[in-house]
Amino acid sequence: MAIHSINALAFGNIGLQFITGRRYEPVTRAPIIVMLVLALVEPRLAGADQSNHDSEKWEGFIDGILGAQRQSHHYAGAVVVIVEDGRVAFEKGYGFSDFAERKPVDSQRTLFRVGSNSKMFLWTAVMQLVEQGKLDLHADVNRYLNGIHIPATFPQPITLEHLMTHTPGFEDHVVGLFAKTPDRLRSVSDMVISDMPRRVFPPGTVTAYSNFGTVLAARIVEQASGVDYEQYIEDRVLSPLHMTHAAIRQPPPAAIAADLSKGYEWTDGRLQERPFEYVPWAPAGAMSVSGEDMGRFMMAHLNGGVLDGARILETSTALAMRGKLTSFSPAINGMLHGFMELNWNGETIYGHGGDTLWFHSLTAMFPARNLGVFVAYNTSTGGRAVQEFFQAFVDHYFPSPLTKEPAVSGETRDRLRPFAGTYSPSRVSESDFTKLSKLLSALSIGFDEDGYLVTRSGGDVNRWRQVEPLVFNQVDGHRRLVFRENARGGIADVCSSPICVVVMIKQPWWKSTVFQLIWSGTCVAILAMALVGFPIAAIAQRGQPKWFFAMLARLCAWVTSVVFLAGLVAVLVGGRRANEIVFEVPRAMKTGLALFVVGSVFSAVMLAFAVAAWRRSWWHATGRVCLTAVALAAVATAIWLYQWNLLAWNV
Repeated sequence: MAIHSINALAFGNIGLQFITGRRYEPVTRAPIIVMLVLALVEPRLAGADQSNHDSEKWEGFIDGILGAQRQSHHYAGAVVVIVEDGRVAFEKGYGFSDFAERKPVDSQRTLFRVGSNSKMFLWTAVMQLVEQGKLDLHADVNRYLNGIHIPATFPQPITLEHLMTHTPGFEDHVVGLFAKTPDRLRSVSDMVISDMPRRVFPPGTVTAYSNFGTVLAARIVEQASGVDYEQYIEDRVLSPLHMTHAAIRQPPPAAIAADLSKGYEWTDGRLQERPFEYVPWAPAGAMSVSGEDMGRFMMAHLNGGVLDGARILETSTALAMRGKLTSFSPAINGMLHGFMELNWNGETIYGHGGDTLWFHSLTAMFPARNLGVFVAYNTSTGGRAVQEFFQAFVDHYFPSPLTKEPAVSGETRDRLRPFAGTYSPSRVSESDFTKLSKLLSALSIGFDEDGYLVTRSGGDVNRWRQVEPLVFNQVDGHRRLVFRENARGGIADVCSSPICVVVMIKQPWWKSTVFQLIWSGTCVAILAMALVGFPIAAIAQRGQPKWFFAMLARLCAWVTSVVFLAGLVAVLVGGRRANEIVFEVPRAMKTGLALFVVGSVFSAVMLAFAVAAWRRSWWHATGRVCLTAVALAAVATAIWLYQWNLLAWNV
């Protein structure tokens, strides 16, 4: 079941990381792309004194990247906007906003869904109200939630600062994150009341990307300002900046609805148009905006909160938003005041990523160079394309010196042993069946005979060289892996650069992927043998004396196996449509989870039959051992399903 792929969406892919938590992987295709591009472009920028570039110089490089990506990622349409020194230095649409009609992308008019980039507008609104003295980033948010109260699960209260930095400690929910029809949309207050997640970490201790945190902040904006969230953003951010092709409402207003790009999925070797994605948690990812209007938003922030004489923030506030609030470690990028720290190659960069199912985008601002870049794609393959674009752009214009990794002695392997183990993401649900993503998205860490740390997640394998205590640099890449210790001096968790919005928490051995797979695999194997074995035994023993309850015990064992295995098949069938989980639980999966409940009930009956078989000496000892093995496997299966919330009441 591909729940792990859902967990990558972040309205900001936070692959690892469902709405980013974006996880930047090493760009395996980048060398090929850059080789194609370098022949077309002028020499690289060496410093700030070369910051004035005409459109042609930008265009050669950008055209090269987007052209190569058109072949490798098969996107339908894309847009790139570069702002510099308070002006639009480059803007261009690529491909089509409507592939069937061959309608080209217009950088000034075409609206792209920008997912979690929407959060930057919410945090701008929050900081406006902080300026006015209506909000305090360090106060208990319950102060601002009239009629709504966050449970005091932990002694520490949740503050706006925690919401800004994705450290409130909420679990994550992916079911219903998107909707196919507008009737699923609700007011912000209704969402806060009905969708309140569990608190699973003390606030401020664990980074776990939280869309609900943004929704909660939107409700606080409503309470402090006295107007609906959407109206506030329109009146206080979009209108002053003359962002006429931007909308927080769904779908966009009629005046600009015709300019909305369609979303596409690349599947079976072709582009397939997909319907409009409604986002019930609108503050977290509902924005639709043109490339040029995102350029205006970037210019306002880079210019200290003002654009064309319209001020949305005081200069001191705009500068403060670039300031770091939290960091997993000083050795890795952290969270700013609603922005993500995106530093790369020694460049100071901040912004945000955004992902829906079909749209992928990134906003990156370089304050020291008064430069901003926005890129967006309207196709499912755009997540990796965004990553490639960002790395290629920074590596080309602001390269870091290339250094050869020194050889590492095998003697370091003993020092690597404490880091080995299974690590699970902090961003999961603890209350529904998608908790299984904790297992499916696990990171396995070991070491090789050359003394390198080795990480494995899905099909990705990377090697890392230790450069400081708890700090590793990627071999053949630019990323960094940083660990933290717990109070006992053991390894607690790990996060990687350039964006740390989901922490990977080290698991005890009984929660490791290997142990969990052995547990579940053994149970499935025994149940499968029972499915075949008991009918064979019944046929072989025809004509022998039969005891009613002994026959019933065998029948119960066979039915239990059928029910559990049928449930497994149904869940796997439902899991093949993993993208549907963000809308609703597929019917096949619901059926499978219901069958698991039935099987769990039968497992208890099986255990009683096994006890009776030994007390009453049914069959030979071999038969009793077989029945007992099946009973124990059934009970172990029920326990395994329960621990991962894979029972129908957790849908």
